[in-house]
Formats: sequence, C-alpha cells, structure tokens
Amino acid sequence: MAIMKLGKLQEVDIRKLCNKMGFQLNKEILRCQRSLMNRGRVAYMNNLFWNTLDTITQNSEQIRIKYSGI
Repeated sequence: MAIMKLGKLQEVDIRKLCNKMGFQLNKEILRCQRSLMNRGRVAYMNNLFWNTLDTITQNSEQIRIKYSGI
C-alpha cells in the first residue's frame, strides 16, 4: 500500500500492516469462539483477511511500478 503525499511516494511497510491485520483477525476469531458464534463467521473473517492482504499486495506492486520512473 502506498500513499501519495506532497507529490512524493511514501510506502507503508506491508509486513507491519499485515502483522497489525493478523493481530486484529486473531482477536476477532477469539472473540467469536468465546461468544460461541458459528464457524461461518470465523471462516468469513479468515477469507476477509487473505483477500485484503492480496489486494494490498497487488495495489502496492501496481503503484510501485507506476511511480518507479519518478
């Protein structure tokens, strides 16, 4: 993931972001299990995490390629 700021490219550390997302996901899964919610919710959160991770990775790569000439 990258952010345009003052005309310069600033990249967010993807690993840091993923670690943060993974931490949130684990908290959500534990919360679901504690409250005895159905497994579908946990599966949904897991899919959401991986889909978001894919999107972040693809977007950051596209942005890196797009602005690599600057």
